[in-house]
Amino acid sequence: MMFKKYLMIAVMGAGMLVSSLASAATTTFNFTTDSFAPSSVGINFLSDGIGLTVLSGFYNGSDGIQAGFAGQTIGSGIYVRQSISDEPYIDGSGLNDVAILQFDQNVRIESIGLREFNHTFAEQINGRPETFAYFADVDGDGKVELQDQTLKDTSLTFVTGLMREGNLFGIGAMLEGTDFYLASVTVSTISAVPLPPAFLVFASALGGLGWFSRRRRMS
Repeated sequence: MMFKKYLMIAVMGAGMLVSSLASAATTTFNFTTDSFAPSSVGINFLSDGIGLTVLSGFYNGSDGIQAGFAGQTIGSGIYVRQSISDEPYIDGSGLNDVAILQFDQNVRIESIGLREFNHTFAEQINGRPETFAYFADVDGDGKVELQDQTLKDTSLTFVTGLMREGNLFGIGAMLEGTDFYLASVTVSTISAVPLPPAFLVFASALGGLGWFSRRRRMS
């Protein structure tokens, strides 16, 4: 009976261990299916239990600062305006616009989808291709810091190796003539089952099985 008890605990611990190593399924926020008037307090979304607020911001040379208005256009996606009279898209003319993504839990951004404004992304702007910037709050100060300003894309979706786990990110335009909408963002979350407890259950059960085996050999 004791052997069966430890064996059952070991099986349960192994199952918990495998679950803890697995990541949750990805969740995609599609920003092209609705419209929302420009808002200075952000636009709220909820998908698969993950909450997201998209805010308007701009790049000040070191951080992405929240300011202005974020809006949503059906069929296109999220745009950023520094003032109500500003053009309704994310662009790098004048102040460099940044769409700030504030999640209610830690996530990992898997990919970001963009929608072109008035020309293809492959088109040359002033002799150079359009580029996009990725931001993340890497020091926990509640502001997004520039991570990469050289992202280029022709397929409207990109992934950068710099993307990391967190709850505050940004996507922006850094060059004059770059203009686009934020069409979608796909994220994943880490399994809620923590690894250390699962590992301890598994290890304890294995230890119990070893002790029981030694005891049987000695008797």
